[in-house]
Amino acid sequence: MSVWSASSSVWLRSKTVSDVLCTMLFRKNQQQNGNELRCLSIDGLIIGKLLGRGGFGKVFAVAKNTDKLEIMACKIFDMNGLTDSNGVRLQAEVANALAEIEVMKYLSSCSLSSIAPIVHLLDVYDASDGRPCAAMELCLGGSLFDLLQEKTLTCREAALVIYKIGIALLFCHENQIVHLDVKPSNILFRHCEDLSSACLSDFGLSYALTQWNQLY
Repeated sequence: MSVWSASSSVWLRSKTVSDVLCTMLFRKNQQQNGNELRCLSIDGLIIGKLLGRGGFGKVFAVAKNTDKLEIMACKIFDMNGLTDSNGVRLQAEVANALAEIEVMKYLSSCSLSSIAPIVHLLDVYDASDGRPCAAMELCLGGSLFDLLQEKTLTCREAALVIYKIGIALLFCHENQIVHLDVKPSNILFRHCEDLSSACLSDFGLSYALTQWNQLY
């Protein structure tokens, strides 16, 4: 199972671990990603390996250039309809991207969000081509989908994952957010070989049950 197939911001204090992560996530990233990164940049971030892709965008490893190495996952939203229908599709895609970011910002601001088993939004950026980008915690344990390709969970292991995601959904529902896309590829593990670190990711299809001005 690849531990890089997902979206904690990781502050690395060990030079050895830092070197290993940088080698895996950033070395020869331009060659690995091909056209994915051509002419694309994000101010203040170094773009690394492509971690995954979905219906609304692609997720890359990124490093923030600060005194301490901060590695995150960054979702760069797709804008495939730049010239379609006089910009109508572009407007819809921008609205979808901003809506997902708004949901994550809201959930991150809610009470008890720091202990909720959801992938947290850390910051928002604009790519050089104008696309919105959501910087999130990098989950080192990969996804449940990846795990299930390698092994069958025992009843106890499956119950633990279901319990953690149940808590995540309860947190969302208590804060008037419906996820609508719970599936193995959207269940990530913050830590390697630690099923108790399961958390819910990808709020691209989610929506708020209440108007935003009533939520905040």
